[in-house]
Amino acid sequence: MKKSLDKKCHFMRKYSLFIFILMLLFGVQIIKAQNKQRNTLLIDVISNQKVISRSIDKNLLLRVVKESSALQKNFGWRLEVVRKPYSINSANLVYHKKMATGSAPSQIYAWHISDNYFPNEREIKVRGYRFVVKIELVNCQTEGSGPDARFISGKLKVSWHSKS
Repeated sequence: MKKSLDKKCHFMRKYSLFIFILMLLFGVQIIKAQNKQRNTLLIDVISNQKVISRSIDKNLLLRVVKESSALQKNFGWRLEVVRKPYSINSANLVYHKKMATGSAPSQIYAWHISDNYFPNEREIKVRGYRFVVKIELVNCQTEGSGPDARFISGKLKVSWHSKS
């Protein structure tokens, strides 16, 4: 009887360990999924919000800024990653040049979409840091061309992650 009880206890310990490991793995997957959601913004391209900000880490701030033109309210968006604290003079660490001239992959303008200027999905390195920002345009529709172009529907998905 004692051997039978020892076998049952041994089995129960192994079974408990197996269940514990499964729960641990499941918990890790949930945490990864939550972190991925926390590191993602989904914005309607015709949203009226002027600025949407998220902290990337203790040193960096992601800003998605609504851009309009004299002709179009829904002209586009500008993506910025800046060092904290933010000021009007903060350097944009995802702008492709230190001097602000010409079109950049960090700009999401309606005419870029209508003219296929940049791909609808692109990754941009954060200058001086181990982060990458990913831009995805989801089902975006535009009307017009050049400076007269405007967004009429779609989503802008912005996510970020640390490079390994």
